[in-house]
Amino acid sequence: MLLEDIFLEALPSIDPKRLVLENLRTKSFSNEKVHIIGFGKAAAGMAAGIIEFFGENLIEGIISVPVGTRKSMGILK
Repeated sequence: MLLEDIFLEALPSIDPKRLVLENLRTKSFSNEKVHIIGFGKAAAGMAAGIIEFFGENLIEGIISVPVGTRKSMGILK
């Protein structure tokens, strides 16, 4: 159980959404319109952070993720 406990404790530290949000919050933006492009296993989580941060300033985007990833992101089409 110890290894599983360590793994589960460390997992939140590599959450793509959280990491993107933390990084964006340290930057300065002035009502910029945003387009996103992403691919890979972390793209869905990273896109979720960008969507949450930029909201209506997000104009459009496209991400490509491995099969099965999309359903975990109910907000993405």
